[in-house]
Amino acid sequence: MRWITCLFALALLSLAITGCTASTREEIPFTVVAEGETAADYPDQQGIVIGSPAEWEELWEQLHRYTIPRPALPKVDFTQHTVFAVFAGEKPSGGYTIQVERITQTDQAVIVYVTETAPGPRDITITMITYPYQVVKIPHTSLPVRFRY
Repeated sequence: MRWITCLFALALLSLAITGCTASTREEIPFTVVAEGETAADYPDQQGIVIGSPAEWEELWEQLHRYTIPRPALPKVDFTQHTVFAVFAGEKPSGGYTIQVERITQTDQAVIVYVTETAPGPRDITITMITYPYQVVKIPHTSLPVRFRY
């Protein structure tokens, strides 16, 4: 009889711990701001958070350094939005892409799920080094951001 009481107490403790550590995941809507293949200043796979108008302007100039005429800088209100950029790094040809598939938020962080695609063996692509990227914005958050590839 005593072992049943201990087992019951252990089960209740397990439920209490699980309830305390479980966090909710909320889907966060996002908007694609820009995408392309010209992020040569980012030769490795990575994700960054752009936190100010100055950082946004600098990134835009880097992405469009060799584009004539340079497209106008999209307006972003950083009091209302948080901006992320994901980079695939250097690729040997065209046909590669990187995309934010979804964004979730827990109590502790914003998680950005990123997918890369490569051209198939029969796809016709340009023969030049490319640097795929995508820039998205979400409603403003002050939580840390984690990128999952």
